[in-house]
Amino acid sequence: MQDSWFRRARVAPWMALGVALLLTLAACGGGGGGGGVNPPPPGDDDDVVTPPPGAPTIEATLPAANAIDVTVGTIIQVEFSEAMDAASTQAAFSTEPATTCTFAWDGANELITCTPTTELTANTTYTVTIAATAESASGNATGVPYAFRFTTAAPVEADATCVFSAADDGNASRFGACRFGP
Repeated sequence: MQDSWFRRARVAPWMALGVALLLTLAACGGGGGGGGVNPPPPGDDDDVVTPPPGAPTIEATLPAANAIDVTVGTIIQVEFSEAMDAASTQAAFSTEPATTCTFAWDGANELITCTPTTELTANTTYTVTIAATAESASGNATGVPYAFRFTTAAPVEADATCVFSAADDGNASRFGACRFGP
């Protein structure tokens, strides 16, 4: 009996924590930032901020929020729930560390693509922010900032090609050369 009670007592706190986590995620719309609810900027411990009625929202991002091992040559995309004003949205777009982008839009002005002018830095966490000043084509501002993070992959080790040949004298020593790179 004592062993059974002890097991139940040890499991109960973990079960309570799991239920609390599920209730929190349900109250916050799943915690994924989709479904028309913008998460607070990274590092902000406030509750999820709901945009004003009629405001455009972020539907998807590339890379995905919290993605890891992203290639340094990636593009950055943000998809909105409606057509956006290109000038105000590009002005509201920023990255930390700062990245210079060439911007492009899809035909409906719902998908902005930032193509960095240089490769991103390897093994670095980037935060992409769309400020609350980004406006839809109809003039509605997002009203709340949206931010997501991703981390680039570690640098790739250079391949080495090595060629060895036996010495002409039959000696066990070897001579060779290595070439690094592609």
